[in-house]
Amino acid sequence: MELTFVAAHIAPMEHAYERRNQDWRRIVERLVFTKSGENGEAEDEQEDTAHLLRPNRRNVESGMFSPRSHLFFAGDLNYRTSDVPPTSEDHARYPQPRASSSDASHHSKLFQTDQLTRELRAKRTLHGLSEAPITFPPTYKYSDEAQKAALLGEQAQDGPGDTWKWATRRWPSWCDRILYLEYPPWMTAATKKGVKSAIQVQGYDALPLFPTSDHRAVALAVAVPLRAIASPPSQISDIDDA
Repeated sequence: MELTFVAAHIAPMEHAYERRNQDWRRIVERLVFTKSGENGEAEDEQEDTAHLLRPNRRNVESGMFSPRSHLFFAGDLNYRTSDVPPTSEDHARYPQPRASSSDASHHSKLFQTDQLTRELRAKRTLHGLSEAPITFPPTYKYSDEAQKAALLGEQAQDGPGDTWKWATRRWPSWCDRILYLEYPPWMTAATKKGVKSAIQVQGYDALPLFPTSDHRAVALAVAVPLRAIASPPSQISDIDDA
């Protein structure tokens, strides 16, 4: 069973969502994995005789989307909740811990303008990837005061009555994300009764703030089917016949 993990840190700033989409495209186009040799080291691509000794070179290289690999894409993807920076008055509307999602200050209200969700739905970025539902607060940008509180063990616990200390010059946003590639359809179609054929999300949450960062890291727990992904069928009709 193959697992591919890609960590990325792409373009910042509210207005730069198109640049972030371009960064994603460049990663997909340029990221190539080379099969390791018998000694565990990557084969030398600069070897003059490589094309003679390994005529099937393209068979030992793959891009990020390998047909037989599970894929997880994570990092500071930097998608924001606004296309423009906040004004001096906007800080009063920043989310705070609230028990009810109907409260105007509940973070779910701000998530409605999440750039990544918008760009995913429009099929302009992270094509083919899925994300578990987000129920945690924004992961960025926490203030210096929040970092000092984290150092002293006094950071907010995300419960009603606590206070999230945001930096005023950035919209609170879900910059830190983890997405994954669903089980391929040709495997789902061929799955026998009683055998799980999907990635099972067991948890997706933000971690406590570290004193050295203005971000909160996120963690994803999943159960992956213990079945090696077979090569895709030669024709798409083979999936329907399975």
